[in-house]
Amino acid sequence: MWEGEKVKLEAGASTSYQVILRERDYTMPDTRKSVAMANYAKAIVKWTVNRSNAEAKQHRILDALNGRCPRFHRLRLAAAGRRRFS
Repeated sequence: MWEGEKVKLEAGASTSYQVILRERDYTMPDTRKSVAMANYAKAIVKWTVNRSNAEAKQHRILDALNGRCPRFHRLRLAAAGRRRFS
């Protein structure tokens, strides 16, 4: 696409600035596409992590409501052990 502008530059009918502008216009869509694809991939990763965190949090809440909270149980046992030895 910018080859035509290069020919004009060699003939003296254009400037190097015009050639650079044509090159930029030619490569810009590819750059934008690459950036968009990278942003999309990052968004998918963020969404997956947030979804996993939310599901894990929901399971912890449900376990606590049903009396199955292993983390709380470990803390309770640790506190009971400290009392015994002190």
